Order: sequence, then structure tokens, then C-alpha cells
Amino acid sequence: MTSLRVVYAGRPATAHTEGYRRLLAEAFGQPKVIGVDELTTADLSGADVLIVDPGPGRLGNVEEHLILDGLSLKTFAVPTVLVGTAGGQLGDRLRLKLARSAGCACLGEHVHLPSPLHPVFQGPFRVDLGTARPVRTPDQFLRYAPFMPVPAKISALRVITTPQQEPGLATSGHSFLEGPDTEFIAGGDTSKGHGYPAIGRHGRFVLWGFSARAEDLTPAGSALLRNVIAYTAGLAGEQVNVLRYAKPRTMLIENGLGLLKDPHTETGDGQLKTETLRDVWGATAPAGADGDLDRRRAFWRENRGYIAYNGDFAGGHYLVDEDTRAWGIANDDITMLHRCLDALTAGKDAERAARLWTRYTGRPIEDLAAERRWLAENEEALYFSDWAGYQWQSTREPRPRGYRHGPRRQDRVRADLRAVGTMPGRVRVTVDVLVEEGWYVYAPGSAEGIPVLLSVRGEGGHVLEDVRCPEGAEGLLGGRFQIEAEMATEDCALSVRLRVQTCNKVMCEPPRDLWLTATVTRRNSVEPLRQTTA
Repeated sequence: MTSLRVVYAGRPATAHTEGYRRLLAEAFGQPKVIGVDELTTADLSGADVLIVDPGPGRLGNVEEHLILDGLSLKTFAVPTVLVGTAGGQLGDRLRLKLARSAGCACLGEHVHLPSPLHPVFQGPFRVDLGTARPVRTPDQFLRYAPFMPVPAKISALRVITTPQQEPGLATSGHSFLEGPDTEFIAGGDTSKGHGYPAIGRHGRFVLWGFSARAEDLTPAGSALLRNVIAYTAGLAGEQVNVLRYAKPRTMLIENGLGLLKDPHTETGDGQLKTETLRDVWGATAPAGADGDLDRRRAFWRENRGYIAYNGDFAGGHYLVDEDTRAWGIANDDITMLHRCLDALTAGKDAERAARLWTRYTGRPIEDLAAERRWLAENEEALYFSDWAGYQWQSTREPRPRGYRHGPRRQDRVRADLRAVGTMPGRVRVTVDVLVEEGWYVYAPGSAEGIPVLLSVRGEGGHVLEDVRCPEGAEGLLGGRFQIEAEMATEDCALSVRLRVQTCNKVMCEPPRDLWLTATVTRRNSVEPLRQTTA
């Protein structure tokens, strides 16, 4: 037995959790079992490894068990194993690459052995690799062959004895290995691509995508899981360098450009569906992205290096950066950074150079000599991350980064809530908003960016009615403005969410939620207001 101090966050008093408690006790010693709803308050300081496994039967039910106030990377300072689809929902909450929304809840019963084998296949528990069998590569994997190496045969190791009621999770393989904080450990049976990890690492987090009960694991699968847990325990101190904000450009291969000839994105005559184009490119698709398959493949070859992303993963859209295309240099080619500094020094095309430098490094041009020093000192440590918002990152700056540079994002927008009872059972809600000078947010109905959204969650499941917000100038709102709404409610605590995306002339930041709380009474009084950021 390998002794480890294991904390298992599951569903106490359920058969699923009890099965894993026995497995862990046999392998590592008696684990500490807590409920997933205790994650925000549990003392994990003495643990070697945390396992988060809400169990099957929770597919898609994010609200019930993983959207907990206060969850952050700091909550999970202990190396953590995320189990199955529900574990991937926690990855969504933390903006990890090990995530449900960025993957496929379609994982079957086999793990595909990588070459060379990762250490988790080699100990400390013996995985009987002799039970693996070569199989023909699935047709859905072969679709990716024009864009990535795909073997003709795959060695498949069964880790689950019978098909599960809830499929497991394979997270997205798109640009998964772009930074220094990820490992592709093994793939599996999925309806997606060969590069989708069923077992993968992001910083100190490891995804075990299989949602099976402990008793349904094969001997090889049980040994492999125990090895994954032991391996994860050795990740203490590992950092998450890249957070998931934007969609990587290679996702266009699957859906946005329909390069895999997917019937879900194409019409009967081989053209892309209008709704696909709108979802992917916003109001207007660039020329060539909306033609037949040959034209779209040509568009990809000619524009891959100029593609960027505006907005958050869930609500943004792709674009072609005309500044990088004008120079003919890909945004993920470090030559572009040198070209920017040379142009600024020579005073030639300096405005474009300043835009590109700030857009792709997040660093404003205030001292040109300082920026030259930064590039010289970090050049060998730089890598480009689509996921983090299409930015150059340095391994010498190992903090999680997306668009965040300069002043903290939560200083861009300030909001105060007023709730006044106008008559019995009716409340008028007013949110006073102040946007930092030089920045703006998108008004409701705007064709660009992510519009302002006001919603409410109260004790009685109330909804806002007749929400009124200024239209703004060309759909943009800056400075001071008000959002008003009505709602039907008796005495209850209100939790009003204001979602905003702040932009300036150079860049857009990821959307964020402001939670404004207040208590409404029949006497038309409001408790002192508090504001927190989710």
C-alpha cells in the first residue's frame, strides 16, 4: 500500500462514494470523505491529494453542486483529480482546460495507450497492459487526418467492464499543449478527435474522465486510476499558467469552417448554415469563410495566422485581424513582436505597431526601451496562447493570465443596487452603473461583443420584468447610466447579477459578473448593500 493523505469530495452516504472510499482505503489508507458542497469551507491543508467526484446522474446539472460561491484556484491549492463529467464542470468554474464546456461528454470504456507510455501506466500499481488490444482507428478520428497525425491503429485498454449510464468526459484537445502547464496523458473512445484527452493534466489538476462506479472498473482500470491519483499527489506546487478565456482557432476546423464536412454545420448543398456563420463570426463573416468546402479550406490556409477572438469563450466570436494580415505575419509568430518594436523605433506604421504589441502582449507602450528589455529577457521563455486570449505568455511570469494586465478588471465597472417597494408584492429595481473613463460596455441588442445582462436569483425563484437599459451610442455604453426593472416579490433576499464585458479601443476583457445583494421589505426599506465579484 502507498500511504497518501487523500480527501475525497463526493456524495457521502451514497453507494458510489462508498465504493470509492473502499478502493482508496485499500490503496492509500483511509481517506477523508466530505461532500462536494463542503469544498469552499473544508480544511485541505494537510492533504496530499483531493479527488472531486460528485458521481453520475448529474450531467448538465451545474447549478446544483458545482456553482458554489468562493470557488477559485486558491481553494484548490492541493493537487486535485477531477472525475468524470461533473468534475469537468468544476473545471469550467475554474476556467481550466479540463472542462465540460470545452470537451465532449462522450467517453466510452477504453483508454487509448499513448506512445511513449506516460508514467501513470508504469506504477506504483501494476497496470496489466497485456489486456490491451490493437483496434482500427475510428472513422471520426480519421476525419482529422488532414490537420494532425492520426495513426492507422490504436492500442485500446478496457478500463470499465460495462457501458455506463452516464458517459465520461474527454476534454478538448484543441491547443491543449500550447503552454508549459499541460500534459496529454491518454485519449479514449470518443465521438470527437484523436487528440481529446480522457486523462490529462493542467497545472496541479488532473482529469480522470471516466464516470464509472468503483466496482465497474476492470483490474487494469482500477490500477490505472490509483496510479493517476499517486501521480497527481506529486504535483504539489505546480502552477496553472493559462486560464481558458477564448476559443482557440483550431476549433474552426470542427465547426466554424466546417472543414471536416460536418452535417451539423452545413446545408444540403455544402454551404455553411447561416446560424453557424453568425455564431462563429458575429454579424459579418469574412470573405471566403462562407463559400463551399474548397473555398473554406483555402481561407483557413491563407488566414490561419491572422485569426483572433473577441469576447469570452461562451459568447464571443472569431475575427480576422487586419493589422496582422497587412503585415503578413502570423500573430503567433514571434517575428511580429520584433517587427512591432522596429516599427515603433523607426516611427513607421507606429500606430499599427502599438496596437499589435498591446493586443498580443497585454503590455501598453509607455517606455520603448523597457519593452525591448522585456522581449530580450523573455524571448526564450515566450509561448503564444489562444486559450488565454490570443496573447504571448512568459514561463518566467507563471501567474494565471488571460487578458488581465494593468488595473484589475473589477475596477473598470462599479454598480450599486436600489430596490424600492412600490406596492404590496411589487419592487422596482434600479442599478446605477459607472464605467471607467476610456472603457465601455455593450448595450442590449448590440451586434458586437457581449451585451449587458441583468438577472436575479431570489428565494422564490423570481424573475425581472420590463428591464430597461439605454441603447447607447452605436450600441456602446460608457460613463454613468442606469438599468431599471420591475419584479413581483414579497419579503426576500435578492441577489442581482449584472454581467458586463468591458472594452476599449485596443482590447476587450472577458465578461464578469457583479453580484449586488439587498433585502426588500414591505416597509420599502433596503438593507445596506454589498457587492461581490464572481
